[in-house]
Amino acid sequence: MYPLIYAGDVPNVMAGFNGSVSRLCSPNSLDKNLVKGKIILCDAISSGEPEMMAGAVGSIMKYPGPYFDAVASYTLPVSVVNSDQAIRNARYIQSTRNATAVIMKSKDVKNASAPFVASFSSRGPNPITKSILKPDLAAPGVRILAAWSPAAPITHVQGDHRAVNFNMISGTSMACPHVSGIAAYVKSYNPTWSPAAIKSALMTTASAMSAQINTDAEFAYGAGNLNQMKAIKPGLIYDAVEVDYVSFLCQEGYSSKDIRIMTGVKTSSCSQLMEQAKDLNYPTFVIPTLRNKVVDLSFNRTVTNVGSATSTYRASITQPLVSGLIIQVEPDVLHFNHIGQKVSFTVFVQATIQNLDNPIISSALIWDDGVHQVRSPIVVHVP
Repeated sequence: MYPLIYAGDVPNVMAGFNGSVSRLCSPNSLDKNLVKGKIILCDAISSGEPEMMAGAVGSIMKYPGPYFDAVASYTLPVSVVNSDQAIRNARYIQSTRNATAVIMKSKDVKNASAPFVASFSSRGPNPITKSILKPDLAAPGVRILAAWSPAAPITHVQGDHRAVNFNMISGTSMACPHVSGIAAYVKSYNPTWSPAAIKSALMTTASAMSAQINTDAEFAYGAGNLNQMKAIKPGLIYDAVEVDYVSFLCQEGYSSKDIRIMTGVKTSSCSQLMEQAKDLNYPTFVIPTLRNKVVDLSFNRTVTNVGSATSTYRASITQPLVSGLIIQVEPDVLHFNHIGQKVSFTVFVQATIQNLDNPIISSALIWDDGVHQVRSPIVVHVP
């Protein structure tokens, strides 16, 4: 056990700081004589360096949200608590002259609400092309144990010379290797597939996530949580080739001159390629709309059979959590008689967003042949 103090009570007054600054454990704001050998309660998240430089043996940091995703390594023992817990700690310090504390080693616990998207993860909608869902999908990215170069610093704190072969990091930099590795894994089973085909396989086989836990719904997790085993054999894929993307760029406002520069083909012309962005053969369906406006759109898609040579897929629509969404698929049964066969269909969506508290209505189209379930999100939103 170590003495426990509140950062607001130990300002470095000789350097001109007061408690309103020191409570945040700002650099140089803490009195070394009062902090040395103690655990300190800070009213904010810090790097831990100010507390360490002041001689603290540990730091308790307050995070304003309901939970905190630890994204950093620290130079000293740290415990991150929410506002209510920080208030209880502060009251305890005020209640006695000899407050003490200890920071125990962390323990892993199972969270029944997992998987959910971390608070630091970026959210949609796509600010550039509103008819394309972003993010595409979710992957593990919180507290991931991975190889680490001993030559690289752990905390970037001066004086921290620890060298490790493994480290725990959180962020997109951890989720991206998961997706990249699984994409390569899918490619090893399907060496002739295009990048679009691999992306389709990853997205349409992702596990559905809860919109009740993730209130941003598909704008938090995209098509869902990555499922590497199902992605190898998705059954159907939404493929796309260069001309599809060129047509998409034309629709996005690029000129024929721009397209010629990108493609290197002098005869490229947007006048011949005016496919609407919503009809890019993408494995999602997104409809931006105004509140209280009835929107009525159709989407054209083509799927390629990569499952059983002879198969029949039937369409089903998941029940949206709120009303205001009507979806029809024509045809709603797809018949295949050989691998690589392509079949087209149209999705008709009629929707109205009336709920002032919820700018998103979402559902999903599922193609099912009894073996494969090919799932594509359908999202209506107010930009």
